[in-house]
Amino acid sequence: MVDPTKPRRRTYLPNEVQHEEPLPEPINDDEDDEDFAAMFSQEALPPRPHFELGMSVEGTIIQIGQDFAYVDLGSKAEAAIAVDELKGEDGHFIYHPGDAIKAKIASFDGGIKLSRSGGASFAVEEAFLAGLPVNGRVESTNKGGFEVAVLGQRAFCPISHIDRAYTEDPSIHLGATYAFKITEYDKGGRRFVVSRKALLEEEDRVRREELRTRLKVGAILEGKVRSLRDYGAFVDIGGIDGLVHVSEIAHTRIKHPSEVLKEGDDVRVLVLEHIALGKTERISLSIKQLLQDPWTDAPNWLFADNNRTGTVTKLMPFGAFVELAPGIEGLIHLSEMRHQRVNNPAEVLDVGNVVDVRILSVDPENKRISLSLKATLADPWLNVDHDFPVGALVTGTVDHVADFGVFVALADGIVALLPKSELGQSQRTSPMRDFTPGNEVQAHVLAVDTERKRITLSLKEQREGEPESTPRTSTSRNKGHAAQPQQGAPTSYQDTDAGFATLGDLLAKQLKVKK
Repeated sequence: MVDPTKPRRRTYLPNEVQHEEPLPEPINDDEDDEDFAAMFSQEALPPRPHFELGMSVEGTIIQIGQDFAYVDLGSKAEAAIAVDELKGEDGHFIYHPGDAIKAKIASFDGGIKLSRSGGASFAVEEAFLAGLPVNGRVESTNKGGFEVAVLGQRAFCPISHIDRAYTEDPSIHLGATYAFKITEYDKGGRRFVVSRKALLEEEDRVRREELRTRLKVGAILEGKVRSLRDYGAFVDIGGIDGLVHVSEIAHTRIKHPSEVLKEGDDVRVLVLEHIALGKTERISLSIKQLLQDPWTDAPNWLFADNNRTGTVTKLMPFGAFVELAPGIEGLIHLSEMRHQRVNNPAEVLDVGNVVDVRILSVDPENKRISLSLKATLADPWLNVDHDFPVGALVTGTVDHVADFGVFVALADGIVALLPKSELGQSQRTSPMRDFTPGNEVQAHVLAVDTERKRITLSLKEQREGEPESTPRTSTSRNKGHAAQPQQGAPTSYQDTDAGFATLGDLLAKQLKVKK
């Protein structure tokens, strides 16, 4: 209502009677200045909002970097959110600079950190309590380990927990994204420790338990060669190591697994044995039993009296093994190497030699082949009557000395015996004192037995108490003396024949002496 006591301002309307209006009250300038200053202070300097962990906030994305995006929360407050949280399941961005975004305060570690998944600190804590794995990116190395970014928070991973084995070069993990198990976590992320090794070991344990349900004798498994030893190869068959013995690697004879395998090779193996030994277990595997057996379809040349060419693969005290074809080997016994006596295979052969051999016998059931080297060589005894006639003076070298005589090598493959009784008068005081292997000897051929391949020599020109002896040859078993003594031959004897006796005679004479 208009106060009639106050003066009015006059206004004039067209075609109307002019009226007078009350004048406005005078303005108090000092009071208006104070009210305006208060109003300006409230609008220009709004109070800074109070943020709390887990609080829901809304802001605008102002920049997207490599790992984090930055959000303007207003009131000059900015926050960071992991770039991965701006992407959909297909990996494409669903938020861009300028978009509004709602999130929760995840942590205050190095600034305000946001998360759309209900707050990273809550997600991390939930994963920690539930034992669930989390993904993390290895950002950098520090003293004793790595700094890992997990849902916008910094976690620490000890260097010994980044992998199953100790890492010699930490830089190989930088920039990699792995799954980690949270081993320590304090509310707010003040202490946040993760381990990739713990997760890997847990995964290995689960795989081993599953594998043991299939680990039965006869099972065929896939594996990877983990390490090589002199005695075989260790193969990882899914978190558990089994041993492939060197004899079970290939059908061919090998000295070391490295001839066939190398670390990292993928192989198929057959379970031969699985034995639990308390907390440990022993698993025997085979590779060769899954390979084609060369004996399955025996070659048509694999029969006795057939000559073949092969390669010497191994020397043993009793002979030499020769590979005739991949996976098929035979043995040359020591007695089948030369026509003369051989003490050691190394005297005749070396590993790697290519030799012609004759097959003596074949045993397919036991996969054994007997071979002969000397059967492929010319027999030096074929012309012995012509080369060493009875009565001839011959020269040879001492091969070896026995108690009952001296063995003399006359030629390759021809060894004769000089009995103790044929050493002559000059040797009676100290028999065989001048005979050592390699010494040269000259003697007369006393007798030749071509049937049993024996030659007897003599240094005596005439037997004591007898007319001059007439040297003779013989093919009779009862008249010849062995030029090469058998194992277990008598250690001494005296010849009562004309310098000629059989091994049986010598043994019989020894028995008479004992009686």
